[in-house]
Amino acid sequence: MSSYTSPLDSLRQDHEVMENLRDLFGSRRKVDELELAQEVHPLNRRAIVEFLDEPVGPTENHSNDDAFFSEAIVLATGRPSLLIQDNAIQLSNVQLPSLKQRLEANRATIEHPIPAIGRVELMFHPDYEWVGTGWLLEDSMLVTNRHVANIFAERRGGAFAFRQFAGNTVRSWIDFREEHHRADEIEIEVESILYVANTGSRDPDIAILKLHNQGNLPPHLELASADASERDHVGVIGYPAWDGRRNPGPAMSRIFQDIYNVKRYAPGQIADVRSGVITHDCSTLGGNSGSPVLDQTTGKVVGLHFAGRFMSENYALPVSAIKRELRRVSTQVAVDDVPVPVESLNNRRGYAEAFLGNRSLAVPLPALNSDQLAHAAPVSGRERERGIGKYVLDYTHFSVVMNKTRRLAYYAAVNIDGTEEVAIRRTNTRWRVDPRIDRDHQHDNDLYVRNKLDRGHLVRRLDPVWGDYNEAKRANDDTFHYTNAAPQHARLNQHDWLALEDYLLVNTNQDDQRLTVFTGPVFTRCDTDYRGTTLPEDFWKVAVMVQDDDLLATGYLLSQKQFMDDLEFVIGEFRTYQTPIRTIEQLTGLSFGSLADHDPLDATEAFGFPTINGPNDIILG
Repeated sequence: MSSYTSPLDSLRQDHEVMENLRDLFGSRRKVDELELAQEVHPLNRRAIVEFLDEPVGPTENHSNDDAFFSEAIVLATGRPSLLIQDNAIQLSNVQLPSLKQRLEANRATIEHPIPAIGRVELMFHPDYEWVGTGWLLEDSMLVTNRHVANIFAERRGGAFAFRQFAGNTVRSWIDFREEHHRADEIEIEVESILYVANTGSRDPDIAILKLHNQGNLPPHLELASADASERDHVGVIGYPAWDGRRNPGPAMSRIFQDIYNVKRYAPGQIADVRSGVITHDCSTLGGNSGSPVLDQTTGKVVGLHFAGRFMSENYALPVSAIKRELRRVSTQVAVDDVPVPVESLNNRRGYAEAFLGNRSLAVPLPALNSDQLAHAAPVSGRERERGIGKYVLDYTHFSVVMNKTRRLAYYAAVNIDGTEEVAIRRTNTRWRVDPRIDRDHQHDNDLYVRNKLDRGHLVRRLDPVWGDYNEAKRANDDTFHYTNAAPQHARLNQHDWLALEDYLLVNTNQDDQRLTVFTGPVFTRCDTDYRGTTLPEDFWKVAVMVQDDDLLATGYLLSQKQFMDDLEFVIGEFRTYQTPIRTIEQLTGLSFGSLADHDPLDATEAFGFPTINGPNDIILG
């Protein structure tokens, strides 16, 4: 690992900070204003100025002691470790204008993760009161290092358990506070140990704990969608601990002001990116084990700090490695955009227009108008198809057509066979992006984290789950693509909306109990702006079945009384209305062909549509 870039060499690549350092130590007046001015006497100041542009080690004019002193001062100034108080970083001791400006500009994203990072504390352990840092993920999970967890956890058979000492079982808490000059605590008990990676140089240094959730957990951290790059500005939040055995005391004191074991933020940048590991130049100590490495501009996790040597090197697992390990945990984690190979989606039999019958009973896919076609997402491998065929994503028993500008589906179309349904229990299936369309033409998990939005199924999970078991299982898994998701508020009661298919299947007088359903959002210019996109406020559904040897088609609108003014706090009430299909065509711009002629509401005026409060409110004739 010695070939990795040292913190000092990495700092030299931060040109704005280096320019400020030269300006600072080149001025006697500015040095005299520093808290450590008494230590920087004229000889040292000249040594520091030379040192900024010289390799590590003694120079022709200055001793090895001068070189070491210079490195410590440079790192203390250019890569400080900042106290956190009341979940805010303290910038009063930041000496460099460019660094202070950078931190101020990103203050919101730097400080947002702070409440989700805590100190791993122990009871009934003979040697330790606390052992490192951990940070909260979704589903009450806490991420830390393997070497931290191994102090209080051990494998027993196929599971993990807390160690025992002198007849007592070790207990662990996470204190999400532990700030300087703050006596209050925010302690959450560790409920269980979900996963500890194998011990070995080839195995990642990571462990996953489960916290006892009584509704009092802070908002969890978000994982970045991609690995960090060299020179990315990052920061480490954790609890650096005094370690005079391995670290030079005076240099350590300069950076940490002799204040240890409390929550701090250390800014820096990524030094190296290699397979399975990244290095950074943030100032850390032993208590930082398990700290998240966070992108300054987004606040998302790009790494898990696991090792370091003061003033020498810092190592972290990249976010891609963290995600791989999370998939080993047998609880659902919001690991976004699980990649799937294109070939895994080959030979899908999607929506079938002759599903209800041939000729007069055939139901083609809804047609897009010319403007909609211009915004449709092209599908790899379908370039030679004609018309809408270029844009159809086929899955098992259903198909989706995407709007590449809105990154959501124009609609999803599904064939439902009530006589061949298979009971597939919902497990920990994770949502995936579809590799057959451009990544920028579909949303991923970034839209759904740290808010009250749910990933609502357009084609509900059970609808295409029929046929033989393998076919049904494949259909179940296919519904967990982001292309089949629409952002819906968590308070939305979808019971009546999703029960429509069940009611229609039961009430058809055909023996085969088959149903075709189209579902999609209503895109308007008044939709809610959110996170660089716009969210639809209304959704529609068109259900088609055979009744008395003829098509019967009904339309429905899921609408909100109030605009989604603030997705973080409030939302209006949703209601379902039975709506003429011609009205849905007007709202969406789609064409359903002749289906409107088979709609019992076709003659109804487009006002006063019946509200669907239960199955008895549906008009079928």
